[in-house]
Amino acid sequence: MCALSVAQSRVWQSVLRGATHTLVRPPQALLADSHNGLQRLFGRLREMWRATDEVGRLRDENRALLEALARLDAEAHDSSVRLRSFAAFDEFRQTLPGQPLRVVPAQVMGADASAWRHSLIVNRGSAHGLRVGVPAVWGGSIIGLVTAVRPTAATVRLLTDGRAGLKVRVARTGDVGVLRGGSSRDALLHLKWLHLHPVAPGDLIVTAGLDPAIPPGLVAGSVVQSSKAREHLFYDVRVRPLIDLDRVTELLLILYTSGDAETLLQEEAK
Repeated sequence: MCALSVAQSRVWQSVLRGATHTLVRPPQALLADSHNGLQRLFGRLREMWRATDEVGRLRDENRALLEALARLDAEAHDSSVRLRSFAAFDEFRQTLPGQPLRVVPAQVMGADASAWRHSLIVNRGSAHGLRVGVPAVWGGSIIGLVTAVRPTAATVRLLTDGRAGLKVRVARTGDVGVLRGGSSRDALLHLKWLHLHPVAPGDLIVTAGLDPAIPPGLVAGSVVQSSKAREHLFYDVRVRPLIDLDRVTELLLILYTSGDAETLLQEEAK
């Protein structure tokens, strides 16, 4: 009967079928549009997720590139500073023809910057030929002396240390005095025992060459203050180093000897 009913075409069946299609078409279209919209939404979400991953990857790569660039800039700066130091010292070295002199480059490994003590720890020691009294320089300027030595490390007492003392002379007049460190925050040094000639601001103070371990002519600083009259028989002179000693990260240690003069001074000391 079902087969016969289906096989026979009836008007009411066509009408019912058409009405059903008409009723179902709007919800079906709405569902189709919603399905397409959901597909587009999920597609955009997948694209955004992939873009987020890509942005994160690019951010990591950018951070790595910036760190590498910073390291290269630091290395280039250190190389430039080192080159300037060697070039300036080589220029000074030309003034000492025939003198036995050896240069030991060193890096600063630590620092003591208390109110009275200013010293550095460097990564060179007795295994590299260092001994107490060896001068430390940057370029053509002396910045301190070695005061303690271990096999692979040494202590450099800076000129600004309150316990420091260095025999120097005024380059313009040749007068000899002693340069001592101070405790002031402005890092000025005290030049003592000058009594022959007045000193003017801008005068260069250099090593006197009276210590057999220190070559003469190394610049210790320039005069920034000086009394016009002698007080207690001596001029009151303040000297500022040409190098900012608080920013030194590398230096040169100078192994210098004046030959028999050092031996005679050692025998005299005994």
